[in-house]
Amino acid sequence: MAKSWSTNIDTRIYVGDAIKMDKKEIYIVARVTVLKLGEAMLACWSSPLALLVTEGGLAYPISLTGEEITIDCLLAMAPALKGIVEEQAQRQASAN
Repeated sequence: MAKSWSTNIDTRIYVGDAIKMDKKEIYIVARVTVLKLGEAMLACWSSPLALLVTEGGLAYPISLTGEEITIDCLLAMAPALKGIVEEQAQRQASAN
């Protein structure tokens, strides 16, 4: 009896750990795609999409694709960043 193999493509957005420089933290946001055939992984590739830079209570996005990006767009793409942005806003509010 022949085995039935199903192809599966799984694409997800991941946020990397913070890279710390002086008082800045930089988070990379990347799209990771995995191609599977049954249980075997055939290929995997990643594409960096944006950076989130936090500094002095501020948070701002930098696009790595050449497309314009807003903080709201970045948070919709990578909800894991929401807590980081909220923490920076609290720091900014308490500094004023």
